[in-house]
Amino acid sequence: MAKKIQNRMLNGFNTWNLGYDAWEHWGEVLYSEDSIYNVHGARLTLAEYQASMNAALQATDIQMGQFRNMILSGDWAAIRYDTSMTNRQTGETTYSPVTEFVRFADFGEKGAKVDEGWGGVRDASMQGMLYFMTEEERAYQKELDDAILHIVLPETDNLEEKYPITYPTDLSTDMAKAIKEIVLSEFEA
Repeated sequence: MAKKIQNRMLNGFNTWNLGYDAWEHWGEVLYSEDSIYNVHGARLTLAEYQASMNAALQATDIQMGQFRNMILSGDWAAIRYDTSMTNRQTGETTYSPVTEFVRFADFGEKGAKVDEGWGGVRDASMQGMLYFMTEEERAYQKELDDAILHIVLPETDNLEEKYPITYPTDLSTDMAKAIKEIVLSEFEA
């Protein structure tokens, strides 16, 4: 399974940079109709995810840069890569590292496909997500964002103390521990 996931990720990584149509076509290989993707905290069906990406790519030229690394364990993958995002109206470009966590399912001859994935940071690309939110959901999201912006982090090198987890998951496997370390280092970055 890990080899199937690795092949999927490495073969399709650069498809993103060819525009929405190429990404959507690649999505037919990477995703199934039942795939779920959690982006910027919103849980999306495949159709919603595709519409969101189409909206985001209309406003922003998003290019995947260097593929940094991948951790594979069973049907799980954690990937880290660089992106650049250029606002199509202003021409302003920002650079950002991205980490995604993906659980795959084996579709036999069709290979590994995304069962459920988690990714997305709260940056300019989140605008595409607002398309799916009601006014009430947008107001609630703003309230949460404002609360986060006013948090004062303790001055410590202990990342577990600096970024406490409200609802911790059991970390009995090496993969879970590795993912935790990646997430904490992402917060620190």
